[in-house]
Amino acid sequence: MIYHENLSGKDGSKKSMTGTPLVSIVMATFNGERYLKEQLESIYSQTYSNIEVVVCDDCSSDGTVEILKEFSEVRGLIYIVNERNLGLVGNFEKALALAKGDFIALADQDDVWYPGKIELLLSNIGTSSLIHSSVHVIDGEGKPHADAFVVSEYSRDHSDKVNFCDFLETAWVLGCTSLIEKSLVEKSLPFPEGVMFHDWWLSMAAIKLGRGIKYIHQPTIKYRQYGENTAFKYFTDISWHKKRFEFYKLLAARFCDKLSPEEKAKLTKIGKQNATHYINACIQKDRNELVAQFLSENKDLLTVPFFMEIISGLKLNINARPSGFSEVPHVDEAASDPAYKLIVTLRNMVYRPVSRRDKVISMLFRRVFRPLIYNPMRKIQRALQSRRGT
Repeated sequence: MIYHENLSGKDGSKKSMTGTPLVSIVMATFNGERYLKEQLESIYSQTYSNIEVVVCDDCSSDGTVEILKEFSEVRGLIYIVNERNLGLVGNFEKALALAKGDFIALADQDDVWYPGKIELLLSNIGTSSLIHSSVHVIDGEGKPHADAFVVSEYSRDHSDKVNFCDFLETAWVLGCTSLIEKSLVEKSLPFPEGVMFHDWWLSMAAIKLGRGIKYIHQPTIKYRQYGENTAFKYFTDISWHKKRFEFYKLLAARFCDKLSPEEKAKLTKIGKQNATHYINACIQKDRNELVAQFLSENKDLLTVPFFMEIISGLKLNINARPSGFSEVPHVDEAASDPAYKLIVTLRNMVYRPVSRRDKVISMLFRRVFRPLIYNPMRKIQRALQSRRGT
């Protein structure tokens, strides 16, 4: 159920007497009562007045909904309480679909906006489809953040990042600082299943479906980073690289006909890099079953260069050729080949596994390396021997 009837025109628009565009401020909440009031007060204190605030709550169990109800009655806030938990991306998607404005600003539940944020972004967006800004990083108490690394990461100047490849490795756009054309949001929805960050997807869409991205190196919010909410918690999760790999697959599928050869190559390269990082992280944490599952789901990755990267990441010595493998015939043409060295190294682990890592390598060899590398190489070797004998 939607709480508060939006008093708008017949066409759903809400133009002011001066003809200024309506800006929808969209927020997704979940157990956010600690900072929510302060954030909503900062939003309703904007110097730009033609706004609507739309909030979707994802089944909060604290006082979040009571705060939303209070602001609905006093300020006209529009909010929905989900019947089931949708997660961050799904919750934002639902809220975005309800926005009526010509422009949409994304808001987090625990930040604090500077009064001139909307006015500044709106006056600078120009012909771009999305504009974003710098931030001031604060901690849970609202004080300047003490971690120099965190502050430096969020205080970079991103003015030079404008094309697709610039945004592939890192989501430079902070959704909570952005202002987006409604037409771009409409082109971007629904979010594909597997999108880990809604703002990352919107930034890519702005480049490929819209008229690009603009950045202003001027803080528009106090960006709160504390405890459980810090974005850096994702980077230490074992599935982080897997999620990124899946995100790149979604990008390749959605924008396939709009990507240049260079962009496709970059997308493929960085996707494989994240796949190898994920596999190596699983091996280091003794999660062998995750490796097997990932490989079975992504058989298109099973190439010699891909597995050479895995072995390189594990820092295995493939230059020292072990002895005792008479069943692998020595062929002069193959003796110095990296793949050949890799095979004999792996076989040493396969038949003489010592550590848990060796057991994972054993599994990889039996399921992947033997059919992909070993068996084809044996055929080549036999052909060479046959040719010599004739």
